[in-house]
Amino acid sequence: HRADAQKTATERHLYVAKMNLAQQAWERNDFDRLRQLLMETQTSPDLGFEWFYWQRQTHLALKTIRGHSKVVFSVAYSPDGQRLVSGSFDGTARIWDLASGRELVTLKGHSAEIRSVAYSPDGRQIVTGSYDHTARVWDAASGRELCRLEGHRAQVLFASFSRDGERIVTGSHDSTARVWRVAGGQELLTLQGHTALVWWAEFSPDDRQIVTGSLDHTAKVWRADTGQALLTYHGHDGPVLSASFSPDGRRIVTGSVDQTAKVWDAASGREWLTLKGHTHTVRSVAFSPDGQRIATGSLDCTARVWDAATGRELRLLKGHTRTVPSAVFSPDGQQIATAGMDLTIKLWEVASERESVKFRGHTQVVYAVAFSPDS
Repeated sequence: HRADAQKTATERHLYVAKMNLAQQAWERNDFDRLRQLLMETQTSPDLGFEWFYWQRQTHLALKTIRGHSKVVFSVAYSPDGQRLVSGSFDGTARIWDLASGRELVTLKGHSAEIRSVAYSPDGRQIVTGSYDHTARVWDAASGRELCRLEGHRAQVLFASFSRDGERIVTGSHDSTARVWRVAGGQELLTLQGHTALVWWAEFSPDDRQIVTGSLDHTAKVWRADTGQALLTYHGHDGPVLSASFSPDGRRIVTGSVDQTAKVWDAASGREWLTLKGHTHTVRSVAFSPDGQRIATGSLDCTARVWDAATGRELRLLKGHTRTVPSAVFSPDGQQIATAGMDLTIKLWEVASERESVKFRGHTQVVYAVAFSPDS
C-alpha cells in the first residue's frame, strides 16, 4: 500500500512538473515542446483543467495550410473571401481553396523569392513582388502570367493594386516606390524621397494618395496622380516596415522595428495611439474592414488584434513557431490569415472570445464549474 501510494504521489508530481513546463514552453512560443508534453500526459489519472486549457491553446487556429517548401512571407484573401494567395521564398505563389485547404493553382515564373502578394479588387488578377527585381501580374483563374513590371534596380519588397484595379504601386530596396498601369505594365510615376529601402506601399481607399514605409524610420504620404510628397510621419524609433490606411482613409497604422505599431491622423500626421505589447519587430499591420480593429504580425512569433479606438489588445494569436511577417483580415472581418516563417499559413477566428453558449437554470450564485475529462 505504501509503495502504491508513493507511486501515485510520484506520478502526480511528474504531471504537475510537466504542466509547469507547458507554461514555460508557451511563454517561449515553443509549440512543438508544448504538444509533446500534452502527448506525454494525456493518459495521466491526474488529468485536470490545465491539460485541456493547454490543448485548447495549441488548437486556436481554425486551420493550418501546408505546401510551400520555404518561408511563407505574404498572404492575401480574394475579395469574395473564398480563396487565399500566399507568396513564399520557394519562388512560387499558390492559390488555396479556404473551405478545403486544397491548392488550386501554383504561380511559377519568378527567379527568386516572392516577397509580396495581392489580389485585384475584382479578384481576377494577382500581383507578386519578388527579389528578382520585378513584379508580375497573373490571371487568378489559370495562373498565367499577364505582364511583367520591370524598372526597379533592386528587390521588389511590396506590391498592391489601387482600389479601381487600374494601377499597381510597388516598394523596393532601391529606396523608391513606383506606380504602374496594370494594362501593359507601363511605369507611370517614381516616388523619390525616402533615404532607405521602401518596405511597404499602399493606395488610400479613394486611390488619391499612397502611403509608404521605409527603413529610414519614416512613413510618407504621396499624391497618387503626381507623385508629390504630402506628409512625413516621424515618431518611430526604428525602421517602418508596414503601413496601411483605415477603410475611411482618415487614419494610418504603421508597424516598426521598435516593437510598436502607431495610429496616425492621415490628414495632419498627428500621432493618435501607440500599440504596445509585441516583444519584437512589428512586421505587418492591417485595419479590419469596418475599421474597428487592427491586426499586427511580429517577429515574436505572434499576431495580435487591437481595438483601433483605444489601442487595447483584444487577442493574442499564438501558434506559429517562427516569425509572422503577414497578418490580414478576411473581407468579412471574421477571420485573420497569418503567414509564418515556419512554412505554414494559419486561419484564426477574430471573435473567438464571444459567448457561444449560455447555460441557464440556476436560481442562485454559481461558484464553480468543471469540464468532463473528454471536454
